[in-house]
Amino acid sequence: MLRKHKLSILSIVLTLFTGYECQASLKQEPDNLDATGKRIQQLVSSGDTTGLLNVSDSLLKSLQYRKADSSVIADIYYYSGVCDLFSAKYNNALSKLTSCIAIKKRLNVVDSRYANAIFNAGTASTYLGDYIQVISYMKEYQKLMIKLYGEKAGQLAEAYSALAGASIEILDYDAFVYYSLQALEVLDHNKDALDTRGLSALYNTLGVGYARMGDYAKARLYLEKAESVIKENNLPPDENYINLINSLAFTYGNLGLTDKETDYFSRGIDLAVDNNSAFAFNLINNYASAMARSK
Repeated sequence: MLRKHKLSILSIVLTLFTGYECQASLKQEPDNLDATGKRIQQLVSSGDTTGLLNVSDSLLKSLQYRKADSSVIADIYYYSGVCDLFSAKYNNALSKLTSCIAIKKRLNVVDSRYANAIFNAGTASTYLGDYIQVISYMKEYQKLMIKLYGEKAGQLAEAYSALAGASIEILDYDAFVYYSLQALEVLDHNKDALDTRGLSALYNTLGVGYARMGDYAKARLYLEKAESVIKENNLPPDENYINLINSLAFTYGNLGLTDKETDYFSRGIDLAVDNNSAFAFNLINNYASAMARSK
């Protein structure tokens, strides 16, 4: 019997690129803003949201006190947008990143910050739930990477993962399957194209997509791969792991593996009670529905 639980996509583990640690290795001449990129990376690593917002404000205020050419203005918008993105100020981040993109397009400047601004704009759109916009930005990033590095470039794996997830959300399952296969093909050629979190996120996205399509055997395969990556690399259980546990419980239930369904819901409940994320509430609601149905 089909269990009508809600499954969520692991969209919030997308890599956020700063100019200091960027995936797209486009040419970027050293400049005075390199130190800003390093400072932002340090603040991100320490989880200093207040510091990030202070840097964002300082960058914008700097435009009032000095004359800057358009290229520098674009980079200031970029770094300020990255700070907002890491601080969960997604609307502000998207506004600044799109300003950066527009200026660089007008100047015909293609550098690492331009590429990363496109990717990060797609990331901000993911958080905002605008999946049509996610697809637009990630396709733009995809075309740029293919033009520069070829169709199997490792830089494409994260974009294809995001495109697969966004396609699920707009119920375009043909696109989901296409981008999933593209992501896996890139990984076949570039084993290190994704870090461990990115790889787990991709497998989870594939699992959720196939579960929504009703192919629970294939969903189980990818969801269990996602869990294996987490366990093998000793990644700490976070809200994304809770979401994965929920997806596994749902999938086991639809495969008739009720013992596993119960076991995974129990694991998820133990984690969810101390977590106030939407994923935690989703798991608790699904668990309650499963219990009510079993009576």
